Amino acid sequence: MPDVMRYFGKRVTHSGDIRSDFQGTLEIDFKRRQEGERVKYRMNGNSAKFYDKAYSEIGSVLRGAETTINAVQDFRAYRAKEGGSEEDLQWRPIRKGSLDT
Repeated sequence: MPDVMRYFGKRVTHSGDIRSDFQGTLEIDFKRRQEGERVKYRMNGNSAKFYDKAYSEIGSVLRGAETTINAVQDFRAYRAKEGGSEEDLQWRPIRKGSLDT
């Protein structure tokens, strides 16, 4: 087990509970349909979805994954400062768009 567990980049306790100092919203949604199952994780307007195929010969198979990031302030990227030296890498807020993906 890692020393620090994370959910959408935020620390959680070893029991899996949300830390008491977290001020956002966390949701988990599970849907079962004839085509398969979908699990959706949401945090402050950002989401990650995972789909599987139902009734596969080898069991549950990951069919697809999808991520939507609307609130970029919740994430960081290890990058150089815009217009700065390429050697000066630090954890900086990500920019909205595809530059930091």
